[in-house]
Amino acid sequence: MFAASETLSPLSGGWFLDNAWLAPVVPTVGFALIVLFGKRLPKKGSEIGVLSLVASLVLASGAAWQWIQRVNSATEEQFVSPVIRTWTWWQSGGAQFTIGQHVDGLTVVVLFVVAFISTLVQVYSLEYLRKSSGISAAVQSLWFSRPRGSLCFSTMGMAMEEAGKRNIRFVVLDRINPINGVEVEGPLADPDKLSFIAYHSIPVRHGMTIGEMAQLFNKERGIGVDLQVVRVENWQRGQWLDSTGQFWLNPSPNMRSLTEATLYPGVCLLEPTNVSVGRGTGTPFEVIGAPWIDGRRLAEALNRAGLPGVRFVPVRYTPTASVHQGNECGGVNLIITDREVFEPVLVGL
Repeated sequence: MFAASETLSPLSGGWFLDNAWLAPVVPTVGFALIVLFGKRLPKKGSEIGVLSLVASLVLASGAAWQWIQRVNSATEEQFVSPVIRTWTWWQSGGAQFTIGQHVDGLTVVVLFVVAFISTLVQVYSLEYLRKSSGISAAVQSLWFSRPRGSLCFSTMGMAMEEAGKRNIRFVVLDRINPINGVEVEGPLADPDKLSFIAYHSIPVRHGMTIGEMAQLFNKERGIGVDLQVVRVENWQRGQWLDSTGQFWLNPSPNMRSLTEATLYPGVCLLEPTNVSVGRGTGTPFEVIGAPWIDGRRLAEALNRAGLPGVRFVPVRYTPTASVHQGNECGGVNLIITDREVFEPVLVGL
């Protein structure tokens, strides 16, 4: 009977059993350190995670081993008592705040299994991420080179920066500039006003191919990535897309033709304003307008300005998206009459 049985002294438990409470506490402290200081560490705190879980596994293994020794050293008549420790944190009068641990066979099994599996998961995930990030090269392929405001250049530049930090080769599959590589228009972006839509100080209409732009970024921004440009072949800088035999592929949902690509470097300058540039119509960037614009008067004024290579026709339209969505707008349709002399940035200004 239990009343007549001998009980092993809890003092004979051993250090690991007496301090089994450290097994869950150590990973908790490690997590707190990662949250507080992880971003400042070279591996973002992953080393703290691994070390804390390994320490927890060692503590749990030690506790399990010492429990087994307790069981093996007990006689058939002896009852193997749990290891109980308590600490009083606060006491006042008849009230007190006490915490403690109660470690028995089930406790050490749970501690060991949880610590073992957690360590395996952590180590495996780090190895998996290390292998998945072991990219030998990143490839950039855009269908056409576009004006300065296009987000594709910002995306490419930032991707080059990340590839440079990780010593990954960056390969650019070069593409032609569809509106020729000779004409350059517009001011440079101010260095102190660069943003995601103005990644580098280049003109609005830059005349460069995608590969040339990547080389410019790499040199002038000091990115230092291992850059390889697979150059476009058999293209003369004065050629437009329709003289190359290449087909048109929409680089974005609102860029549907070579005409729109030609107009875009100028019309895009109006996008931050309260004027519709044709988004939500069948001809984006070919029309501009607003509910308060008199299309006939605007067309007359623009045609009198004598802007080269373009004429303006009054229109009314209702955009189904973007600025003035659902509202009828008066405005003008831009018709290119001679693209060789047409200056889209001048028209936009």
